Amino acid sequence: MIYDPYAFSSPFLTDEDIYLFSEGNHHRIYEKLGAHVGKINKVAGVYFAVWAPNARNVSIIGDFNNWDGREHQMRKRNNTIWELFVPEIGAGTVYKYEIKNSEGHIYEKSDPYGFYREVRPDTASIVVDIDNIYQWNDEQWLENRRNSDPLKEPVSVYEVHLGSWLHASSEEKMPLLNGEADPVIVSELNSGSRFLSYYELAEKLIPYVKEMGYTHIEVLPIAEHPFDGSWGYQVTGFYSPTSRFGPPEDFMYFVDQCHENGIGVILDWVPGHFPKDSHGLAYFDGTHLYEHADPRIGEHKEWGTLVFNYGRHEVKNFLVANVLFGLISIILMVFGWMRWLLCYTVTICVRMGNGYPMNTVEMNILKRLILSRKSIFYYSSISLVFFLLLKSPQNGRRFLGLFMMVG
Repeated sequence: MIYDPYAFSSPFLTDEDIYLFSEGNHHRIYEKLGAHVGKINKVAGVYFAVWAPNARNVSIIGDFNNWDGREHQMRKRNNTIWELFVPEIGAGTVYKYEIKNSEGHIYEKSDPYGFYREVRPDTASIVVDIDNIYQWNDEQWLENRRNSDPLKEPVSVYEVHLGSWLHASSEEKMPLLNGEADPVIVSELNSGSRFLSYYELAEKLIPYVKEMGYTHIEVLPIAEHPFDGSWGYQVTGFYSPTSRFGPPEDFMYFVDQCHENGIGVILDWVPGHFPKDSHGLAYFDGTHLYEHADPRIGEHKEWGTLVFNYGRHEVKNFLVANVLFGLISIILMVFGWMRWLLCYTVTICVRMGNGYPMNTVEMNILKRLILSRKSIFYYSSISLVFFLLLKSPQNGRRFLGLFMMVG
């Protein structure tokens, strides 16, 4: 039987969802926007939704329709969000959004709320049934964390860039330290070396960190990014763990193994800017949607990146939900899929460059994060600038610090 996508009335996105998103208060918007496997009237398929208020037309293109934008044109809701349920496709579907602006120019964009992307240099999003791809085994670690006070527990953090710590073809060069391989110097990597996978990192990195006596691993940004040399600090896929090292479920396994070995995981978060790559957030619907339109405050000229428009409710919602995406399930049940991100710690990178200080709007984003999760332990690498914000829990929220990225 051939099903007509336009015959389905979607129950996924409600008017209340759209209202909360427009106010910047939908902290689980990632459950509504993006691509979600589900059923309507007992017919299996994938529901797609994307925020592109200024687009003339939006279509879903992918391997299921030969990348033809005429096949699955989306419907617009409340003049802001485009949606469509596509029957008889599922997890593993490769897709993008084809967005036509008011002048008729066409852009092919990855999904801002997508959970998985192709390995660079390819940039399409991949549908993932994120709630059903991994079974967690770290209940004991979570219970121990609930019963502990991070202010009274020793903390020793091993900071690591997963793409640089150890490469596969260089393992024979590693001197042994109490039976464990010591990290290789990047400049000494053999020709043809490759990144370790999440599974290999779990096998090699965790025993090393544990033997050295660290309590936490701080992973440099793991969200999807196009350029290896950025070390993850120029993100295009804020909700996607990078596919360089494997699919999302393999990253979940890495975090799970850390927890089973008593090691917390800290992940750097980068809400200060994003690159101009054509498949990303830049000029998303043919207008300055995610970035400031004013180039004086909307661009990092020294990095060639764009700055989020923190004054726009939907953009604030995108960022706040991005952190909570990782924290909520980690705190409460340790991940439907959000749980794969962190333990109880997050580092926050904010923009301070070009004579554009952190303004009240940006501070409100931080405050919203703090207020939303009382049990989260935030920490600082550099805290002198915002010492008034970094109060003790007795005088304020449990915000212990701020990792700043100064531009």
